[in-house]
Amino acid sequence: LFGIIGTRLSLIIRLELAKPGLILGNGQLYNSIITAHAILIIFFIVMPRIIGGFDISFPRLNNLTMFLILDSCFVDIGCVYPPLSTLGHPGRSVDLAIFSLHCAGLRSILGGINFMCTTKNLRSSSISLEHIILSLPVLAGAITMLLVYILILPAFGITSQSTLYLTGKKEVFGSLGMVYAILSIGLIGSHHIYTVGMDLDSRAYFTAATIVIAVPTGVKVFRWLATLFGMKMNFQPVLLWVLGFIFLFTIGGLTGVVLSNSSLDIILHDTYYVVRHFHYVLSLGAVFGIFMGLMMSAVFFWMFFGVNLTFFPLHFAGLHGFPRKYMDYPDVYSVWNVISSYGSIVRVFAIFLFLYVLVESIFSYRIILVDNFVNSRPEYRYSSYVFGHSYQADIYFSSSVIKN
Repeated sequence: LFGIIGTRLSLIIRLELAKPGLILGNGQLYNSIITAHAILIIFFIVMPRIIGGFDISFPRLNNLTMFLILDSCFVDIGCVYPPLSTLGHPGRSVDLAIFSLHCAGLRSILGGINFMCTTKNLRSSSISLEHIILSLPVLAGAITMLLVYILILPAFGITSQSTLYLTGKKEVFGSLGMVYAILSIGLIGSHHIYTVGMDLDSRAYFTAATIVIAVPTGVKVFRWLATLFGMKMNFQPVLLWVLGFIFLFTIGGLTGVVLSNSSLDIILHDTYYVVRHFHYVLSLGAVFGIFMGLMMSAVFFWMFFGVNLTFFPLHFAGLHGFPRKYMDYPDVYSVWNVISSYGSIVRVFAIFLFLYVLVESIFSYRIILVDNFVNSRPEYRYSSYVFGHSYQADIYFSSSVIKN
């Protein structure tokens, strides 16, 4: 539901920017739609899905705050982007959006309880508590690290698991270096934020740190490719999504290295170049990680073609100085915006194709007869989720059935 609504809002944004002139006729409404699109996609789709929000003990705890952000799209005026949300632009939609984020924070607290219950009761019988502790620093790091890295780290894990699944190898190439790469990603705190009034020395430090942070992510990309090296290139769905994720994340990382220079970042600040950078890294990286876990095949070509046709042309518009959060623009920017709007329509078609594939696979009742993986890891041996709330309950019920 949130995915469909967030995608529809992005389509409204692209249709507004498809040609010069006004369609919505209200800049405040346009910025409220941008706000709703961003918060829906990040906080209500990617975060619950990519941390496994559907597979934990109490999944309905993740369904709070559903209608608050939707109401904030349509109530009065305003958005969460200053100065468009300050005293000159009053309105209740800002208050409702902030209130929905507070409720999302409450959901995060409940999610912490949820995770503790899950790790205690729903853990696999072959995984000891010592192994579970190794995964907890990722959760604790959510407080100190940047949100974008918290969203992309589970996609890194899904990619590593998928490469092992495809190749049948025992571990990822250079697994210790991959662990150090994930740890080093958490060392940087305020990269790209050069326009908040930093002094020159701080700006120089964060420029260097932002460039350095590209090294561990580059290490991860090359080691994924090294893990895939030598396998039989059978273009099955998982391999397509892995290669698509690596390509899009590499393009986004390249534009991030460009923006790590504080001088260029100040020039390109609030242009569509920055927007396309974090869409390539955050949205496309995390979303392709989600699709990688779902193993959809028919959607890949249209999704990959659509997102690149949507986002890549706006790099050039951003380099020409096309500002974000404006609903009208001069004719000189119209070419790139028309191409991007066509790509957005293709992307929406891919979403509907995905929904069709999903519903058809649910109601067709097909079973997997042969699976060609040779991996013996415990998580691959379990074909379904845990039916009871603990393995002790399963053992109790199975033993009682045997006695009877």
